[in-house]
Amino acid sequence: MKHAALAAWMRSRDLKPGAPRPDGATLLVFDNSIRVLCHPASRGDVVFEYKLFELPASRREQEELLEQVAGLAYSRLAAQQETLVLASDAPVLLLQQRVGAGASQREFEAALENFLNAIDDWRRLLDLAPHGGG
Repeated sequence: MKHAALAAWMRSRDLKPGAPRPDGATLLVFDNSIRVLCHPASRGDVVFEYKLFELPASRREQEELLEQVAGLAYSRLAAQQETLVLASDAPVLLLQQRVGAGASQREFEAALENFLNAIDDWRRLLDLAPHGGG
């Protein structure tokens, strides 16, 4: 991955990138259970991604759950940088946050800390056990 702040952050912690992934993402694991993917994005940006949960099989249950999550997301909208998205290839709800290519290492660290706090907030709001990533 070519994101300068991500590379600097990894060097500062003496972290080595793992095996290359087909999607170009870098996997970061926190507390042995929180798996955050760092996807390369347009203009050299990076997108943090965390798998909140798989949607239930029942269409009715999916709609009820997504309605609940939408209400929670709306209440957090003004103050938060993270975004909820549905995965394009599976019935999974993801949490994402974009970091610009020009971010300094300090800005990257602040964004990552914000994202990890958002994961904790969403897990608490939805009463979820830790997991996620790719």
